[in-house]
Amino acid sequence: MKTAIVLGYGVFQETNTEYKEYLEWIAKDCQEQGIEKIIFTGGCSNNTLPGISEAKANLDYLQKIYPNMPQSVLEEKSITTAQNLQFSAQFIDPNLDVIIVYCDLYRTAKINWISLHYLLGLSRHDIAILLLEFVKVRKIRHFTYKNLTVKGYDFPSRDKMIAFGQTYSSLIEVESLYDQDVDQKLNDQRKQEFGI
Repeated sequence: MKTAIVLGYGVFQETNTEYKEYLEWIAKDCQEQGIEKIIFTGGCSNNTLPGISEAKANLDYLQKIYPNMPQSVLEEKSITTAQNLQFSAQFIDPNLDVIIVYCDLYRTAKINWISLHYLLGLSRHDIAILLLEFVKVRKIRHFTYKNLTVKGYDFPSRDKMIAFGQTYSSLIEVESLYDQDVDQKLNDQRKQEFGI
């Protein structure tokens, strides 16, 4: 089955034009790719919009703009990128599904790693070797390995400060896969940031 995983970046509101363009890019690509199932992932990350998850807000918007949208699944527990992919893994078959993960271009390094870890079950060593080979080409492109593709959307407003922050976030989130203390501290920090 051709399955898409949509990573959220806050609770979507139609006034956010860049987020809107991100979701419209996903809808267009899902149609072109013949996606049969879409997993929307992301929990309640905005305390001013209680009870509304990133996943549900994204699903609601795509239902408006995507005629004949395929089967959809909501994953509404996650608050970190690692959890997005960990909790989405239960809805895929890594041996049968063709998987596309949609995300922010600036976050693709960690999303490639975390996807290979949770969605395909690869070892730390194998992931490192694959990504080393991937970056040798020195060209911005989608990451593809076997039945997994990660597609990053280039949000126009991303700047050096966001790139700087994502560099550190990537290291911490990857380490959180292998260290329970780091994982707990990261989860606590996100809950504090989101006011949840």
